[in-house]
Amino acid sequence: MMLLGSFPGDSHESGSRRPNVGGPLVAFREANMARPIFIQPLSERFWSKVRKGPGCWEWNGAKSRGYGQVARAVVLPGEIKLISAHRASWTMNCGSIPKGKMVLHSCDNRGCVNPDHLFLGNARDNSLDCIKKGRHSGIH
Repeated sequence: MMLLGSFPGDSHESGSRRPNVGGPLVAFREANMARPIFIQPLSERFWSKVRKGPGCWEWNGAKSRGYGQVARAVVLPGEIKLISAHRASWTMNCGSIPKGKMVLHSCDNRGCVNPDHLFLGNARDNSLDCIKKGRHSGIH
């Protein structure tokens, strides 16, 4: 199996997920020629990082501010487009996210990707939910 964003023949240090930034990547950019990028489908990458529990389904992959992050596309080697894991879960299980909507957590667990714990709302809904659950700091 290829690592995300890697090419056949690229060298990797043990555990590294970054492509070799030497020869192959430089040659690719200089030649401006398309090379195939071999990655698993989003659903395979996503579900391999989920630990299902009786309530929350915990994201065990990369996180930013507590929210799971999963690669949705690779534009060029080393240029990975990320999507929040809970948004990916919503899209795969419930459908598209309408413009102007956010995917909110009813469980207040940022690492949860259980679609039964997610709902659509806007910024106002998110603020009201925060106040209702006592997570509002009162600082404006």
